[in-house]
Amino acid sequence: MKKSALTISLSLLLCFTLLAQEAEMAATDQITFKSEILNQEREILIYTPPQYSQKIHSRYDVFYVFDAQNRSFFDLTHSLIRLSHGLPKDFIVVGISAYQGMDQDYARNNDFLPVLKTERSKKRYGPYSGNADNFLAFIHDELVPYIDETYRTLPTRTAVGHSLGGSFILYSMLNSPELFQNYMAISPNFAFEDDYLANAFMGFDFEKLNEGAFIHVSSADEKNYWQEWGPAYDKVEEFMGKSEKLSHLNTHFQKYPDYDHLNAFVPSLSYAIKAYLIESLGEQEKWTSKDSKEVTITVSVPEETEELFVAGNQDSLGNWNPGEVKMEKIAPRQFQITLEVKTPVRMKFTRGGWENQAFVDGSFGDNLVINPKEGETYNYTILGYADSQQ
Repeated sequence: MKKSALTISLSLLLCFTLLAQEAEMAATDQITFKSEILNQEREILIYTPPQYSQKIHSRYDVFYVFDAQNRSFFDLTHSLIRLSHGLPKDFIVVGISAYQGMDQDYARNNDFLPVLKTERSKKRYGPYSGNADNFLAFIHDELVPYIDETYRTLPTRTAVGHSLGGSFILYSMLNSPELFQNYMAISPNFAFEDDYLANAFMGFDFEKLNEGAFIHVSSADEKNYWQEWGPAYDKVEEFMGKSEKLSHLNTHFQKYPDYDHLNAFVPSLSYAIKAYLIESLGEQEKWTSKDSKEVTITVSVPEETEELFVAGNQDSLGNWNPGEVKMEKIAPRQFQITLEVKTPVRMKFTRGGWENQAFVDGSFGDNLVINPKEGETYNYTILGYADSQQ
């Protein structure tokens, strides 16, 4: 049977796609970020997954890893994401390092602890504390907006923190619950300031978190040498196991008594990432914003056709019905539609059924994803259709 020129072209396209996917590896950018809020320069690491620069219509959820001056924390996180579960899902991973211009204990404690009030805490941590609110403002107002503007991100963010870093990400939940949607707090210190964080965590209004949000807390053998940590862990564990306040969330409290404070990071993070990918990711991919924005979608097609449909992840896109939302033909090879959509948009084009879904330039077969902006026009070029391969 003689193949058409289009079929041959699409076959070549798929071959080149596979070669390109193999050719481009994951990459890590290392930048020096000047914070006006902190009046400091911070080293930031940004991992982008394989084919990031080629999949121009893809966007990615983001993991934020604290204490990235310990490069192992950062590298382990993006490695475990790709190794822990067989889902075809990639993430951007951002590593935030402690300030390099001072002693590391000082820098970490200053970032992660709020102003201390009890004499016992002041004696233990001394002047090495008190900047947590400014550090949180740096993340919220400077770093996250920069990452969202510079990289193709999605709105769902996951925080990873160890020890006082774990304490800080839970502190961020209490004070800016919109900043992160998921929390992996490994061996956090709940006991400082007479169990301040434990008590605040149990008293938090968890209705401020999205349904299906993921919270992982773990402990190691800390109670053997920091005895005050034991009672704080015990009441948090009991709370997480019994409280109805958490019933709409996906929560885990894991204990690793055979591991010390540092090396428990590996099994705890491995468990947390795997649990998140298996239990929460699918549900969270259904999340959309409450507000809508009007956008226009314009599509160029390779040859004249009478019908083109758009299908996607929300009502205005037919909830993935491939033949429900018909686009308007505005030229022999061009279609357009204007509609209200919520963030994020995930969509594909078809000629009415999944058997003839479109291959879009720069998508590599993945969903087309946008964070819509009011009044924006989004342009796509179709290279061919699935049934053209038959």
